[in-house]
Amino acid sequence: GDIITIGTGPSGDNSNIERGKLYCMDDEQQWELVDANASATSIGMLGIAIQDNSPTFLLKGVFSHANFGTGGATGNPLYISETAGLVTGTAPTTAGAYVRIIGYQINHPGRVIFFDPDKTWVELT
Repeated sequence: GDIITIGTGPSGDNSNIERGKLYCMDDEQQWELVDANASATSIGMLGIAIQDNSPTFLLKGVFSHANFGTGGATGNPLYISETAGLVTGTAPTTAGAYVRIIGYQINHPGRVIFFDPDKTWVELT
């Protein structure tokens, strides 16, 4: 996959980076947890942390983690969750939330996803 090592963790603290969580880089090169209810973390560059306590992120590729078990059947799209840092198989429904496909479940029992964040998003009204 495409991996990048740049920036720092949330609020500049690398010890807050957790493997398997979804992050968005902010304008200060800090990786903040993604939340579909916040534009600041829903519309920018996304990455999945591949190591604890290290700003090393998967930008595109295949990844497996226990956090990816909510995608439903193999082949289903995955979205930014309304729970910070998580991925879900259910598109957000709350007014003001952002819907953005971030990839697809490629092996549901194995919790393997193909991470390829869409560059577009929709804000719900």
